[in-house]
Amino acid sequence: MAAEVVRYIFDMYLIVQNLSDVARLCNAHGFTGQLGKPFTSHSIGKILRNPVYCGYRVFNGHLKPVKTPVIITPDDFDEVQQLLCARNVLVGRKCRKTTIRINEIGE
Repeated sequence: MAAEVVRYIFDMYLIVQNLSDVARLCNAHGFTGQLGKPFTSHSIGKILRNPVYCGYRVFNGHLKPVKTPVIITPDDFDEVQQLLCARNVLVGRKCRKTTIRINEIGE
């Protein structure tokens, strides 16, 4: 997936704070996922929860740095994780156990 699209997704989520709206915006701009399919709220959520875009991956439940281009700053990633968790609480869901906050690992 192009770095510009990932950055756009994170930026738009920080503004509109709604997965469906971000998917609609991406599709309106003609962006597609890796398989050429339109974005959905589910696919947007998966992108927003993926720490690889800020230089980490999950291995055995722990974050490990990886040598990939950093597209999202850890601060932006953490802010998005907090917003996702807060929205889940608003609709009566628990925060996902897989929610990761980069700055909590002491990096």
